[in-house]
Amino acid sequence: MVSLFRRISAVVFGLGGLVFLLIGIVQLSNQAWGGVTGTVQTCTVATTEATPKSRARNVHTCVVAWDAGGQERTHTLELPAHLAAPGCPVDLRVKGDRAALAMPLGKAAIPAVIGLALVVFATVQFVRARRAKTFRGGVTVIGSR
Repeated sequence: MVSLFRRISAVVFGLGGLVFLLIGIVQLSNQAWGGVTGTVQTCTVATTEATPKSRARNVHTCVVAWDAGGQERTHTLELPAHLAAPGCPVDLRVKGDRAALAMPLGKAAIPAVIGLALVVFATVQFVRARRAKTFRGGVTVIGSR
């Protein structure tokens, strides 16, 4: 029974870890794009519904424009409330028509670090589940071969 629980938890934590790791890798790679200053053009505000465990929050979706070699480019981003005002300057990382909000590398790496920790934990759980053997008396011995 312990072995089955460990295998299931390994799969759940492993998949969650891979998702966090992927998000972190994307955020880190976005920060390697070219840096420009954009300008907020327009914003819409949507309010998320409150749940028993969380409060409602406002999501600010804004069109941001920047100059790319004499040509104006635009992209839609979710911005924090203090940046979500038309005419507000925003530090961006851009690649072609795509843009991401500039952030410190430490903050961008947080999901990758969490993901890596979850993948390591899942690997340990999986290895421990494989090593656990149940004998006739129902006694579980961990680490025996």
